[in-house]
Amino acid sequence: MNVCIYIYIYICLFTVTFWPYFSLLFFLFFHTHTHTHCDIEYTPRIRRAMTVPVSLRGSIFMSTILIVSFASYFMLTCWPILCIAAVRMCMGSSPKKLISLANKLYDLTQELWIHMIVFLLEGVLNLHIAYKLVSKNKIPGERKLSDVFATPPPGKVKLVILNHRCHLDWLMMHPFLARAGITRSLRIVLKAELSKVPVFGWAMQLFRYLFLNRNWTLDRENVCRMMNHYKESDGTVLLLFPEGTDLTDNSRKKCNSYALRNNLPQFQYVLNPRSTGIVEMKNITGVNNIEEIIDITLGYTDFTPGERPTELSLFNGRQPRKIHIVCTRHRFGGGGDDSTAEKDDGEFFTVPSDDEGMKDWLNDRFSKKELLLSNFYSNNPVGFDDHHIRKVLGDDCGIDAYDEDEEVARDPKSTKLSRLIRGLGMWYSVAVLSYWLLSVALPFAIGGYWVVVWCTVCGTWSFWASRGYFGLAHYLVQPFASSDEREGNTARVVKSD
Repeated sequence: MNVCIYIYIYICLFTVTFWPYFSLLFFLFFHTHTHTHCDIEYTPRIRRAMTVPVSLRGSIFMSTILIVSFASYFMLTCWPILCIAAVRMCMGSSPKKLISLANKLYDLTQELWIHMIVFLLEGVLNLHIAYKLVSKNKIPGERKLSDVFATPPPGKVKLVILNHRCHLDWLMMHPFLARAGITRSLRIVLKAELSKVPVFGWAMQLFRYLFLNRNWTLDRENVCRMMNHYKESDGTVLLLFPEGTDLTDNSRKKCNSYALRNNLPQFQYVLNPRSTGIVEMKNITGVNNIEEIIDITLGYTDFTPGERPTELSLFNGRQPRKIHIVCTRHRFGGGGDDSTAEKDDGEFFTVPSDDEGMKDWLNDRFSKKELLLSNFYSNNPVGFDDHHIRKVLGDDCGIDAYDEDEEVARDPKSTKLSRLIRGLGMWYSVAVLSYWLLSVALPFAIGGYWVVVWCTVCGTWSFWASRGYFGLAHYLVQPFASSDEREGNTARVVKSD
């Protein structure tokens, strides 16, 4: 009888916490089993994607993410932040050592979570990957991806800029980032609405992601605060989307209209970048503390040519078949004492260190992305062509390439799982799976009403704290700040403009 009560309570708690996700599932079921009679005008490709039933692979992918994320957040992730909040409330001071330990724990949790996503994307959804590492000049020897993306030393920040075709870009980048070995130091710039999503948004706040309202007046203080935190950490890789939003017909029209009025180039495959945020990040951090900027151009082999991936794609099995990446490295130069440029070894392109020069550089990078992606998608994409890359980026460019399909052709007997484990490491793969199995098993091993009470307390407190001025990250970044201190921080940023 008690077992039935526990199961019933678990189901109720799970349902209450995940009602937004169940609403989405209902939406998908409704649209895949009925005719579409609504006021929304769908494009033919989106309509076709929505009329395909939910796939088995998609169901396994999403249900695994929901169950594991739910269990791990409440059973393994939430207790350190609650301890920090309790100590601050009782002692009125910041437990710096406890905060440092909690941040290391959350860095490890993020690393394990990203690798779980990689296992699901590649093992369940069968996503393939190809990438090209482009250097300014040809360099003897083969470069490793882990060397290119090595975590910067303490006090340094590495910026990664990426074109933003769809909502799934940051998710689809995980296989590449996992192979690069930067999943522990990774931070992502995302829109503020995502921070409020139950469990997932709370976890991203604990990972100290940078959330923006896309309004510089509102975002200025938060950017200043988080960039200073990154600068004082053990080395940070910050992934951001300079376009500010994903590529849609509507956003393209608005962007091209703005470009026409301001004498800027009009694009088809990217949007004109917004330079204010990245320039301010440079000024707050200081070019001496930015180790390098990595420019990534991302393209997809779509399920059908031209079918833009959406969240629905993860459910109905119409996710991209393959991701293609072109990666270039850049360092500041020509900035006098502020320059971080070292002796030119042929690897790095140059970024001007002054504000106007950096804005022009950013616009030029997206003009080059447009050329690369235009050729990529016009060839019904089979990949980025080396000849065209050199035509766009320079005839002397060195290119190191990896293509999973070519690896399969060389070793037809290899399986997807064996290639994935070989890429991530055998023992590490075992550790990832063990950690997430533990998080799911703990509620059943402990049992009783204590689990229900604990989950209720964690969920209620997380919901309340995430609505605060800086959310859950406030407890991990700095002690409680007075309004005068906040105004002083903002004034210092304004003065640096």
